[in-house]
Amino acid sequence: MAALLTVTALPASADNIAMCVDTGASEAVCTCAAAALAEQVGPEDLARYDAISTAFVEKRSEGLGWVDAWDGAVAAVAERDGTAANTMQRAMNPVGQAHRDSIKACE
Repeated sequence: MAALLTVTALPASADNIAMCVDTGASEAVCTCAAAALAEQVGPEDLARYDAISTAFVEKRSEGLGWVDAWDGAVAAVAERDGTAANTMQRAMNPVGQAHRDSIKACE
């Protein structure tokens, strides 16, 4: 199944792969997980999660820890979308869980 998932087209911004790699998983596992995630969540949620992932990767490159980088990324995307950060966080919790589950399934 992993081989099939790795050839599936990924969203234009798949920084959730880079975010996954930051956890210590291999790029192959993370690519598989990104493809699986794209099959499990709607396009709007995936676009938000990818936007958060992009901001997260930027904040990690600035030296922020995981929690601060995630919170900052969620806040930035929430502001961009005109919503409260805690509302965005609640909306993304199931997507994050699906991503973690996909990572485990692809290992």
